[in-house]
Amino acid sequence: MATRIEVCSNCRFWVQRNIAYGMCKRHAPVIIEDRQAIPRFNTAFPETKPDDWCGDFELGVEQVGDGTAWQPIATAPKDGTLILIRERSGRVQVARWACPDDAFGWYVQLTQSGTANYPARDVVQWAPIPK
Repeated sequence: MATRIEVCSNCRFWVQRNIAYGMCKRHAPVIIEDRQAIPRFNTAFPETKPDDWCGDFELGVEQVGDGTAWQPIATAPKDGTLILIRERSGRVQVARWACPDDAFGWYVQLTQSGTANYPARDVVQWAPIPK
């Protein structure tokens, strides 16, 4: 089963608030009436989970330090090249594809020699390592 790329966490309109949810800023905030003792009105953007999706998706163009844009993980090289990966949580690590059977696939590189690795999970984006 292919991983869906068109999810909120990859959208240019989505702002992550914590690991569990973020805000969709595709449209203007909605007005919410606060019905406590003194009625007042607030505004809020819709809250969504990172893996939610909708028909208004536009790929985010957030950039790595050298101006290179993050790309969907489905487009990453699978030849063992070291790259930067970004997990759904927002954590960025150096990794490489090292599992041809797709059991995990992306392995975080802990040593320069490549002898210490662990599988990465929920990888959503990649970028080349800046020079």
